Amino acid sequence: MDSFWRYARSPMSRVTSRLLITCGSLLLALLAAEVGARVVRGQADEALFDQDRFGADRPIPRGTLGLGDLIRANDQPDLIYELRPDLRGVDYAGAAVTTNSDGLRREGAVGERTHKTYRILGLGDSVMFGQGVSDGREYLARLEKNLNEDDPSRDWQVLNAAVPGYNTAQELAYLKSRGLEFQPDLVVLGFVSNDVNLPSFLHRAFDPWSLNRSALLEWFRGEDETSGAMLAPAPTQAERIFRVETDPEKIPAEWRHLVGWTAVESALDELATLSEEHGFRVLFFSHRESEYSERALDAARSRGFATCNLAPRLENYMREHDIERYRGSELTVSEADPHPSPIHHRIASDGLQRALERLGIASPR
Repeated sequence: MDSFWRYARSPMSRVTSRLLITCGSLLLALLAAEVGARVVRGQADEALFDQDRFGADRPIPRGTLGLGDLIRANDQPDLIYELRPDLRGVDYAGAAVTTNSDGLRREGAVGERTHKTYRILGLGDSVMFGQGVSDGREYLARLEKNLNEDDPSRDWQVLNAAVPGYNTAQELAYLKSRGLEFQPDLVVLGFVSNDVNLPSFLHRAFDPWSLNRSALLEWFRGEDETSGAMLAPAPTQAERIFRVETDPEKIPAEWRHLVGWTAVESALDELATLSEEHGFRVLFFSHRESEYSERALDAARSRGFATCNLAPRLENYMREHDIERYRGSELTVSEADPHPSPIHHRIASDGLQRALERLGIASPR
């Protein structure tokens, strides 16, 4: 017993005690930081897209809208969300946006079919939608106007069903759930490089009490943007790091079939089947040279689709106007927003009209 008290009063004992107290305090501090990081992470997750929170009847905010204000949840699992109908010139991405009662970007209802009607349905994402471009200046609206002026032998109806953030799999889901109701004569499928990516707004719920991960460690590693709640950002989230989760193991199983080149191939296969069953033609429209553009064009041709590649027209325009860099040029909305400008949309409209003439659908001008 005497030896114990002698040790307890010794300098070595005091050092050990201080070390234990320091380690314990550090562990408590780390535990508190971990709890705090989990709370913050859970709150951030609640602010991301949640289909239950995007009901059809919620009021439209005043002022400039984000994409979350422009959409509503859809109960089709592969569609996820759609444009809200009956928007009247709202300010979205710096441009006036109108949708009709069908949720299409156009003024007024779709006209009745007559013996003269030729109906074109456009499926695409923010590029075809015309993000950053006001009503009537997006290329499908221009195409409808030009066709009716240049070839009045038909009543041309060009329906813009594009939705920002959609990928090819979602576009096919829209066609099956809504698009076929319009009985299109031609489906124009717009393709851009990110159509192999996850749809926008998908997130994985973060369980703040899970022991399988550390919110604090992920924050230190800079992984909290991609490995936690946000899997794919919205097209207007410039303040976020624009990264999209591509690791299949980090994508919830219910969404893996919507992602990657296999998803594009599957959508094209089903589109070919629907084309035969419902009697419409398909025009595959590639906007710019990208990682997947040539591969996508080849895949479309192999399924018997007509194709239109806008890249050569854009390259010619850049060469003729001494444009060395696409981004920030007159072909884009701005330096910060690489979506097509009104000039780019005019070039796209002209390219599509020429393609329709080559296919014998529209009369040559």
